[in-house]
Amino acid sequence: MMTGKLSRGFTIEAAKLLTERGVPAALVCRVLRRWMRHTALAPVCAFPGIGQHRSGMAGIAALKNVVAKQTAERDVQKG
Repeated sequence: MMTGKLSRGFTIEAAKLLTERGVPAALVCRVLRRWMRHTALAPVCAFPGIGQHRSGMAGIAALKNVVAKQTAERDVQKG
C-alpha cells in the first residue's frame, strides 16, 4: 500500500494510458510488479537510465510495441 500521495498530473496521465491509448490494465499491473521487484532486489541500480540497457528493457520495448499497435488500430477505426 502506498504511503504518499500521487500528483494530480500523474493520476490523469495513468488514467489516459488505460482509457485513451487502450493499454490493458493487466499489462500495466505486470509492468508495475516488475518495477517493484527490480526496486526491491537492487534499489540503487533498479533503473539504470538511458544507455545502460538491462534484460528488463525488452519488456519495455514490448510495451511500446503494444501501445503503438493499439494506437494504430484505434486510428484506423476512427478512420
